[in-house]
Amino acid sequence: MELRDLRSFLSVVEHASFSRAAQQLGVSQQAISRHIQALEQAVGVQLLERDQRAVVLTPLGRSLVHYANNILAESAGFQRQVADALAGRRAQVRLGSSPTASTQLVSEAVLSMQRDCGHIHLDVIAGALPSAAHSLMNGEMDIFVGIDNGALEYDGIERETLGSELYCIVAGKQHPLAQESAPAAQRLGESDWILGRYLGEVEAGWREAFVSRGLPVPTPKITTTSLDFCKTVLVSSPFLSLLPKQLVESEVESGALSCLMTEGFMWERPIALFYRRNTTFNEAIMATIEAIRVAAHKYRRALAAAPSGRAA
Repeated sequence: MELRDLRSFLSVVEHASFSRAAQQLGVSQQAISRHIQALEQAVGVQLLERDQRAVVLTPLGRSLVHYANNILAESAGFQRQVADALAGRRAQVRLGSSPTASTQLVSEAVLSMQRDCGHIHLDVIAGALPSAAHSLMNGEMDIFVGIDNGALEYDGIERETLGSELYCIVAGKQHPLAQESAPAAQRLGESDWILGRYLGEVEAGWREAFVSRGLPVPTPKITTTSLDFCKTVLVSSPFLSLLPKQLVESEVESGALSCLMTEGFMWERPIALFYRRNTTFNEAIMATIEAIRVAAHKYRRALAAAPSGRAA
């Protein structure tokens, strides 16, 4: 199998089109067809079913997607390692992190790496699932640390639970409920809401909390993928939102935001380490993973020592 043929195959799968794959890779549609034919000849089976309307994977074609992603990512990783060695550069690890994970756990790991492994360069990339899963699969990211909201299963991605984070309802100081520690569920439902787009099981729990009380589920007026934007809106406008408690600790301490601890409206979700299944970790990545595990252990101990205030 040629790497070029695997790239063409994955591009066709991603775009469900030979012509769009050709545009992405900057080659002719005929070249894409030749690459797919060569790949099918090399493996000895049909990988794609073609008609005028769609391109559909065969069962063995679906199996190849995972292996093809791994092969290309492993090849790219080795090429980067060789290039760094020849250029005398430090080994590089591309560490993805969601905003909540980076506030303490990832920051602790990165600082310990700087103290103990100064020969390793860490490129910390802000992100969130599911885009991070795509970056892991195509080799643009080595590992990712973030909240696992259980919204999707990612084929070819492994996850290792590191700790947990508490989601709660957050209000800005301008909100009428900001001075109440545990407002009634009905009053929560009567407020305006801004919600994150990938809350997964947290959003499902939020909806169920209203339904189980016989209350209508609020329709969010704003949805966003940006936690920073969400916090800005909360600080300046009378909205409610669902956010990780750790993410807003400094704003809560300053009085800009408040966490509303209404019973049944708090949810714990795991913070997890994500990586590509069957990947080959070099020494730099292994050292980074170990630093993350050590930081996670400290994080769990700090949570255990803190006042509870948690609810499932």
